[in-house]
Amino acid sequence: METFAEIMFFISLLIFIYFICQGIFKLIKGGGSKRSFKYGLIALAASFLFVIVGLIANPVKNTVSSKDTIAHPKKISTSKIESDDKRSNKKHSNKSSSKRSDSKKTSSNKTSNIKKKSSENNSDTKKTVAKKSSSKNKASAKKATKKQYNFNKVKLGMTKSKIISILGKPDSDTSGTLSYGKDYLMLNEKGKLFSGSPKAIQKQIDANIKKEKASSSKKVENDRELRSYAKIFGQKDVETLQKYVGTVYSSIETSSGMAYGYSTEYGMLYRLDDSSTGITHVYKDGLGDSGTQLYVGQTIKQKQRKNYYYYN
Repeated sequence: METFAEIMFFISLLIFIYFICQGIFKLIKGGGSKRSFKYGLIALAASFLFVIVGLIANPVKNTVSSKDTIAHPKKISTSKIESDDKRSNKKHSNKSSSKRSDSKKTSSNKTSNIKKKSSENNSDTKKTVAKKSSSKNKASAKKATKKQYNFNKVKLGMTKSKIISILGKPDSDTSGTLSYGKDYLMLNEKGKLFSGSPKAIQKQIDANIKKEKASSSKKVENDRELRSYAKIFGQKDVETLQKYVGTVYSSIETSSGMAYGYSTEYGMLYRLDDSSTGITHVYKDGLGDSGTQLYVGQTIKQKQRKNYYYYN
């Protein structure tokens, strides 16, 4: 209220100054200045009115301030009482909180011990589970590494595609070597199986070696027998050969001389009696360069006669 009265006082004072100045200015010019002085006096009266209002409002403020000063010590005393109460309450609360904290500590210790025990139990169970899973993984890995392959159906001379159709895709395929687990199979330049590490393949290789040895020994024996037949055939006289042509022997005339054929259990033999040289040649599998020469000797034309001697 006081501030409002002061503001209005200053405003009315300014209005008073304005009208007084205007009246003086008109008075100098010789115009009607009464009206301006009139309004100036009204403004001055209004300013005094606002001053009176401000003076009336000031004692009220003083009384209020005195009341506030009286109430202030009361507030201080009540605040002291309240602070004492708060201190006592704090002490009680501190005691209760200390008791609560002790109880909480004991309960927390109990819960921590329980948690530790439970965590230890969980860790033990986790360890046992991990051990079981690791043992299972190891067992599965061992099973995977110990995958069995049946090589009994695989035969020497098989192609790569045929082997894969029987055993499946190999673990590795490098430079003609197929790996199946710890075993391997080897292919030759023609892409056919000729060797390998499996027992079934080794058995086949051993059997083939035995066959080859047997066949080679048999071949040697056959060659020996065939050579003996060639010698006998070459030493036959022409007269005997001509006698059994068509039944035992076959014959044909060539530019070099007469040729004869003789079939044995060890192969076919061919004889050529060279008329220009008088030499007999016996061949295997063909005459001349087309065959293999087994015997060369003098041509015997007639069978030797036996001489009989009589004594008196």
